[in-house]
Amino acid sequence: MKNKKIIIVGAGITGLVASYELLKEGCQVTIIEKETDVGGLARSFQYDSTTFDIGPHRFFSDKETINNYIKNTLNNDFVNISRLSAVFFNGKYYKWPLNLLSIFKMSFKNIICIIFDLLFLKTKKADNYQEYVENKYGKTLYEIFFKGYTEKFFAVDAQHIHAMWAQESINRVLIVKKTSNILGLFKYFLKSNFVREKNFIYPKIGGIQTFSKNLKEKIIELGGKFELNAEIKEATITNNSILFIKTKETIYESDIVVWTAPITSLCKLLDIPTNLKYRNLIIFNCIIKFNKKCTTNNYQWCYFGDKNITLNRTSKPLLFSKYNIGSGYDSVCVEVSCSPHDSFWHNPNELKDKIISELIQINIISSNSDIIKIYPEKIENVYPVYTLEFENDLTQVKNKLSKINNLYLAGRSGLFWYNNMDDSIENGIAISRIINETK
Repeated sequence: MKNKKIIIVGAGITGLVASYELLKEGCQVTIIEKETDVGGLARSFQYDSTTFDIGPHRFFSDKETINNYIKNTLNNDFVNISRLSAVFFNGKYYKWPLNLLSIFKMSFKNIICIIFDLLFLKTKKADNYQEYVENKYGKTLYEIFFKGYTEKFFAVDAQHIHAMWAQESINRVLIVKKTSNILGLFKYFLKSNFVREKNFIYPKIGGIQTFSKNLKEKIIELGGKFELNAEIKEATITNNSILFIKTKETIYESDIVVWTAPITSLCKLLDIPTNLKYRNLIIFNCIIKFNKKCTTNNYQWCYFGDKNITLNRTSKPLLFSKYNIGSGYDSVCVEVSCSPHDSFWHNPNELKDKIISELIQINIISSNSDIIKIYPEKIENVYPVYTLEFENDLTQVKNKLSKINNLYLAGRSGLFWYNNMDDSIENGIAISRIINETK
């Protein structure tokens, strides 16, 4: 594959890793990215001396090779942090995943209902999100922790969300991997009080985007080229191969195209009809006065399932690295999921007063005067929406795209795959190997 002209669409983690690995094998690589900088959904925002990520990000893998890849890319300039997350419901914060102490904070009625549910769990085929969760944790835990958050997050009934979303999302922040009976849950809760949290890797300075920026430098050193702030206008297909990719500025010749941007964008470019869609995100990056009484000072991030609270999740950059905020101040990243049809997607400032009011309500700030500055940021195509029909829709799209011989789909957005950053790194390495083995 030496000297092959490879176009990588999307400068997220998968695209950058694939680019770097292909360049090391002697390929000619050009990366086209619609944003003004690299990182994709793992970008960071800098406002003076304050750093915000797009929600909580940290690196972890069970594979030592991937952890070493992360550390080497960060030039061993990182901190180790333990996970400290929470969920908020009925006016209280509970450590998440749940432990035995969390259970005792619940009402006696809820404790009894949870135990009863787990004693009489009925395993049946789960066709949707609700059935999957009820099968695994019972109706009470579903109603308390899962239903409200999921329905607010997607703005649809949980019965219309595919069971795979539960498998992918819950198992990443799960209560317990195996819960077939009350004994299994009790063992887990006992163990959770004594098992030390795993350590995660986080860049010391510059936020999570440091990983991508370091890769960008390595890519440029090897001769890789970037066109940022670029939109692909046309793809010329001849004999079932993409021969040219055209942006507003340039026409690129291509031997191989690796598409890590949203698969829906590729469908639009090639006039392929699809019902696949993503959920957008508005983040409100708030610089605030330091509040010693703030309830969430112990939590890196927290989920809010209450439908009367607009925000979905908050995260505290200071608890990832002390260098994320200037001395004497604090900060909080507030996430609100939305669709392109929501009015506040077009004008996020509509929500500012409501967000401030809710930050007071959940005890992150004491009053309006604690807010120093709010920076709204709009992030497109963040979460693939796993409707009941998405598997069939995705299969149809992939079947049509598979007819293009030199096209490779990769990454979270390109594969319509809800994943973690370590998965994206591994996927980038795997794609580069597949391409290198192609003659």
